[in-house]
Amino acid sequence: MCVISMLIAIYIPEDIFTRVLFAWNALGAAFGPLLIVKVISKSVDGKYAFAAIATGFSLSVLLSLLPSAPGDYLERLIPFSLAFVIAWLGRR
Repeated sequence: MCVISMLIAIYIPEDIFTRVLFAWNALGAAFGPLLIVKVISKSVDGKYAFAAIATGFSLSVLLSLLPSAPGDYLERLIPFSLAFVIAWLGRR
């Protein structure tokens, strides 16, 4: 993840607002759904937790590379929603 993050930081657009927006989108999509499910159900299977984090982060990266992506609502909703579904399916 660190190598991917460094490569993204190097190749994404130059302005700081876009970088900060991307960082918050990626962090929110990676850890937000898992945090919400853990608060609701107290436990999530490890495989599902990792899959939710990887899915949220990866989709944020992929959608941020689209031409109209910075700040687009799809860039925020799709990764978060899919990561939430995966974490929800892994609850105990």
